[in-house]
Amino acid sequence: MGFSTPVAFLIFKRPELTQKVFNVIAKVQPKQLLVVADGPPSEKEAEKCQQTRAIIQQVDWDCEVLTNFSDQNLGCKKRVSSGLNWVFSQVEEAIILEDDCLPDLSFFQFCETLLDYYRHDERIMQISGNNFQLGQSRTQYSYYFSKYPHIWGWATWRRAWQHYDVTMKHWPEFRQRGQMSAVFPNPEEQAYWTNVLERTYQGEINTWDFAWGYTCWLQNGLTVLPDVNLVTNIGFGVEATFTKLNHPLANLPTQAIHTLKHPPFVIVNDEADAYTSQYVFLNQANIYYQQSEIAKKRKEIEQASAQLRQLQEQIISTQQEITAMQSSKFWKLRQKWFKLKGKVGLNQGNDLPQWEGSVTQSIVLDVPETYETYEVETLSPIVNEIASELEIIMPESQPTTITPKNKHLQYIQAKVEPFTLVGPERIESLYNLSQRIDLENIPGDVIECGVCNGGTAAILAHFATNSYKYERKAWFFDSFAGMPETTEEDEEEAKEYVGQVVGDISQVLTVLNLVNANMTKVEILKGWFEETFPKVNIPKIALLNIDADWYIPVKFCLETFYDAVVPGGFISFDDYGHWPGCKKAVDEFFAERQLSYKLHEVDYTARWIQKL
Repeated sequence: MGFSTPVAFLIFKRPELTQKVFNVIAKVQPKQLLVVADGPPSEKEAEKCQQTRAIIQQVDWDCEVLTNFSDQNLGCKKRVSSGLNWVFSQVEEAIILEDDCLPDLSFFQFCETLLDYYRHDERIMQISGNNFQLGQSRTQYSYYFSKYPHIWGWATWRRAWQHYDVTMKHWPEFRQRGQMSAVFPNPEEQAYWTNVLERTYQGEINTWDFAWGYTCWLQNGLTVLPDVNLVTNIGFGVEATFTKLNHPLANLPTQAIHTLKHPPFVIVNDEADAYTSQYVFLNQANIYYQQSEIAKKRKEIEQASAQLRQLQEQIISTQQEITAMQSSKFWKLRQKWFKLKGKVGLNQGNDLPQWEGSVTQSIVLDVPETYETYEVETLSPIVNEIASELEIIMPESQPTTITPKNKHLQYIQAKVEPFTLVGPERIESLYNLSQRIDLENIPGDVIECGVCNGGTAAILAHFATNSYKYERKAWFFDSFAGMPETTEEDEEEAKEYVGQVVGDISQVLTVLNLVNANMTKVEILKGWFEETFPKVNIPKIALLNIDADWYIPVKFCLETFYDAVVPGGFISFDDYGHWPGCKKAVDEFFAERQLSYKLHEVDYTARWIQKL
């Protein structure tokens, strides 16, 4: 006896993957098989499309096979949306599988049972076979409810699909009325999905499924998700349309569900959805690799290359002017001294704007370590004397800005920048290291020594206290009384900073809350390091960020915490390239212990190592 629920099979030009999924479908022998296929994008790929379609001819059981094959290549968005419109013009409900979604056999019965169970419940928009909790059980029942309509193996009804509008015509009104805040109370999620849906509406994203997600949210609809994963995506790789080979959700293991235990309530599982949001969508930027993004990046590269060629020509023509400037007093100033008020030499965290590939960048990077200090008033005549030189060597272009690699980084950077003196390179470096301790399975807590107003501490806490792999704590140490006394190991100039850069615990708490840190897992210890370090016992450290400036505190941080840093863990030094005392402390520590290490450069001052 065949399987009674219709199965819709979406195929294209991957015969090997299609065969694997078809083999599973054949085991359940559905009475109706509806096949949707896109046309070849080129003559070269027509044969693969034909080979893929030929697999359907292997149906050897009692089955009504309906096909909807396109002669032209319609693309993902138009082909899937029009194909599913056709499916639901033929049947009232269907299980939907794409050519790269390989289901466990129990997936079919799971869908059939729940399609019947929730057939007339307008709250439920779809049944999905996906579970992205990476082995974590979220319920004592067989399934739970989510606001996320995962579509790597799913099922729905005509009554739900009838609301689908690929053009998203009501999106502008939905956005303007502030309805996204009702769907996503978390501002980070709201910003992310507003951007995705706006780009989909504008046609920048060529896929069908974001419009389906929007449809579900527009209807205030829920998705049924199994407590174990029933479908794995085997389509990551070279021929994938939107999926990247190294995606963390590629080829997830599946389990079977045989006897269903229904939950007694219909309500979103907030814990599961928060995890999915953080570690599937926000942290990975997007599970789909958008073709429009690739095209945009290529265009940016071409434009940058053209600008670089122009700048190189300018560099060649200004060598004599550069030589003249090198002999001037102005040459002796460090990059951090531009834009200063007061005495030049104070490190206020202000960087000279640099033009990528330009003469000024080369000049700034080659500034010698020895220098003279000047009162601001004395700089004016010097600057006036060389004004003509500056006009010659500074190309008329816009300063380079650092573009975050994903929206989540952009969001975090915007939150923490008002609370830190470090630049975007160091923010991105700590962001990446904080992610890697989970991605590379590195156990342990995170520590920051030297917190000030908490900007970089917030980055560490955001990831560590919401870790999906380990129970981590975030430890933060600072006197909140300014910079400590220096010693003879530090340069003479450092004395001018004693007592400056006073942090504020209230500011730290504010930024920790802004990035949604779990405050139950945060420890802030106020006092000098020699007072607070002995009070704690931290057996395992995954990430240690040292922003302690001078020789003694940097050395003390390493002597206290290095042994607890687990193999593979990271240590970041904020001041290695700027303060000689910090550099000496680091170099001496590793030399005294005869330890091998490799310093990775972040910017002119920050470095990090991975413990061997």
